[in-house]
Amino acid sequence: MLALVALASCSKDEVVQLNQDEIKFSVVAENTTKAANVYCQNNLINSFKVWAEYTEDGSKWSKYFGPETMTKSDAGVWESTAAHYWPDLGTADDNKTLRFYAVAGATNVNIVNDADNSAWAGEGKAPIIKDFTPNTNVALQEDLLYAVTNTKVNPTNGTETLNFRHALSQIVFKAKNQNPNIYVEIYGVSVCNVVGTKTFTFNQAGTESQYIDHQQSTNVTISNQGAWNYTVTNQTTPKDKGTVSYEVDSETALAVLDKIDANDVTRDITAQNNTGKEYCSNAMLLLPQTTDAWEPSTQWPSPTYEENANDNIVKQPGTYFLLNCKIWNKSGNSVAKDNGGNITDVLLWDNQKLKDGSTTEYEDQFIAIPQAANWEQGKKYTYTFVFTTQGNGGYDPDPDLPDPDPVLTPIVVNVTVDDFTNGTSTVIDMNATGTGSSTTSGKI
Repeated sequence: MLALVALASCSKDEVVQLNQDEIKFSVVAENTTKAANVYCQNNLINSFKVWAEYTEDGSKWSKYFGPETMTKSDAGVWESTAAHYWPDLGTADDNKTLRFYAVAGATNVNIVNDADNSAWAGEGKAPIIKDFTPNTNVALQEDLLYAVTNTKVNPTNGTETLNFRHALSQIVFKAKNQNPNIYVEIYGVSVCNVVGTKTFTFNQAGTESQYIDHQQSTNVTISNQGAWNYTVTNQTTPKDKGTVSYEVDSETALAVLDKIDANDVTRDITAQNNTGKEYCSNAMLLLPQTTDAWEPSTQWPSPTYEENANDNIVKQPGTYFLLNCKIWNKSGNSVAKDNGGNITDVLLWDNQKLKDGSTTEYEDQFIAIPQAANWEQGKKYTYTFVFTTQGNGGYDPDPDLPDPDPVLTPIVVNVTVDDFTNGTSTVIDMNATGTGSSTTSGKI
């Protein structure tokens, strides 16, 4: 049976013809590799928020409901505290449309109407998530997923499928040793000088038409994506400029690299937990962005922003990685240790040094490696530090040094991209100028 029911979101003389079916949902998430807080078909969300707007003529839109929190029951059914019913959408040739916007993963996220934080009112205007900021504590970061669906015909069973996409970029790190003369222990890695806050605007064309499978072998272009943007005063370049850092560190070694008898093994730093076969909580979930690499030759000694009295940026250092590691020169095929397990080979690079004026207090000593970011939403970027026999191995970032000091041991950075989709592999040679330039070397 059909009924004419006045909706609270409409004006008092408007009525919407309703179908008797309650609106129900099923959920699809991109088939990406599972992570602690990254969702996919093997690790589906257990709740999401959904908003809806409705039009009868294709031009005038009204808010239908929302925000409504949907929670999966023990029986696998999505439930909410209030029931909402399908309007009678007629046929595909009609102009009637019910549009859903949904957000999942990140907690305490609400969509608003515009930058002044007024509540989203429908009206056919794409909602935004204002000032989304990934947690600087990497272990506490959350995935952010979004879905948009335009429904023009009532589903036969009253169930709408929401295809969620990842709005963030996933950044993970690995390392391998191609130098038989050294032994390396890595205790942490940081991403420095990136943008930490942006605003996300939903697309309106919908995400239901394209499902992503990370197993496919070809590069995938994702259409109908939402857009990330932010405002920087007196910005004179299209590249993103930021000052935020994200760090993963440990008191014990996250990766141990010992090249023995020509074995070439890649070790995970923040990437894969080989025991659980899952990506661990050290995987970074960061904002999509494009940055320039920090250039020590022109931006030494401090890789930070400087502004003049008119708030014009006069110094714009770029992005770089900080690698927290120890490097030993091996006297034999493997690192030498005494009966107590202490390494007796010569230490080439120590990850700690005495603080100025102290004989007992130490501070971390890092290797700074210039690296531009080119991160797209919904893609995972794997950076592999390759200890080899070419390049300069990054720089000692100590600002008290008169000039940028290359580290003794050469390091090359390999970059691979997948999704969250598959992409290309980029090799970045850390040459003496430290420009962080890149060349494409083929697919992964």
